[in-house]
Amino acid sequence: MNTLDTPPPQEDMKSELLKVSAPEAQTATLKEMPDQGGWQKTFAFPNGYGASVVTHKFSYGLELALLDEGKNIIQHPEITEDVEGYLNSDTANDLLHRISKLERHRESNSSEKPSPGIQKVQLGVSTKSTSKRFTDYFHTRINEMVENSIDSFGEEFRDRYQAFADQLTDPKVKDKELMVDDDILKNFIQDCDARACLDYREGHLDDDPYAQDQIAGGKWLDKLYWKLADAHPQYRVKEIVSTWQGSKLVSLSYK
Repeated sequence: MNTLDTPPPQEDMKSELLKVSAPEAQTATLKEMPDQGGWQKTFAFPNGYGASVVTHKFSYGLELALLDEGKNIIQHPEITEDVEGYLNSDTANDLLHRISKLERHRESNSSEKPSPGIQKVQLGVSTKSTSKRFTDYFHTRINEMVENSIDSFGEEFRDRYQAFADQLTDPKVKDKELMVDDDILKNFIQDCDARACLDYREGHLDDDPYAQDQIAGGKWLDKLYWKLADAHPQYRVKEIVSTWQGSKLVSLSYK
């Protein structure tokens, strides 16, 4: 479960995102992400690399992802092995400067294929329910997870996530035996945790008589998250305790 002691208001994080800049960039684009309640700033550099910096209701501070020329998320040992979170404008600007200094990136002919470091992992947990109520809820939520992933991870990741979701929602597929890309599984587990927080754990819907199906679905998804976390403890979402001063993250610890 994620907990932020004093999370900054979303407008403060938008202001922090507006301070993110890269003089070396060829292009810089700001766009709203209405479905996620946030904003995204993307950069393209002459060396073929790009970057996406986002802030939204599911993000932890500013989050930065390294992109290739096709706007797919990639990794680089000098920058990040994953999406880099808990950033402010200063730390994001430092990463952008470092990206601009990398040797030129050349896309291979297999740019539509997953990165070579991706491994297959058995899901090991059933996501299916005998209740139509929970089945409908899960199908709706996982489709949202897939669509929301494109802004942070790019089209190639979204397409692989969609293929995974199609298998999960196919009643003929034995999902417990599914082999899934490890980066997709990690993101799916984190998405389940985030949605369980919003729909159930935080309790902000408890007094809404029209939200009882959503709360019940969130409770079911919470149970699914813990089954997944037990099966794949390396992807378990740590409890985060952070302290903010205005829009700046000043300390961070894990439990």
